[in-house]
Amino acid sequence: MQCEEVRPRLDAYLDGELAEAESTLFRGHLESCPDCGPEIAALERLRDGIRRAAPDYRAPAELRSRIRFALRRETAANPSWGLRAPGWLAYAASLLLAVAVGSGGTRLITNESQENTMPTR
Repeated sequence: MQCEEVRPRLDAYLDGELAEAESTLFRGHLESCPDCGPEIAALERLRDGIRRAAPDYRAPAELRSRIRFALRRETAANPSWGLRAPGWLAYAASLLLAVAVGSGGTRLITNESQENTMPTR
């Protein structure tokens, strides 16, 4: 790997967001690169310092309970909430597909007829 590929994704590597294979490639580059190695070490120190200095806050139990209750109520009122597109959206998608297919067929027919009418030299 090259530094240009690694640097933009150092935060993703540090946060454990890369796939294992890519993470292994990153690790190899970071261990051998005199520029990227110290950079990731500095980012790790920064992350660890922030974790030590920043307090860990949890939402109050009452707030968590109200949020859970609201989610259960919303799910019970709309069991298919978020799982289905509205009927008008499905209808619009069908129309769009029909227009696209129709346009493609018209274009094919038009191109064929234009090709057949062109004089040959």
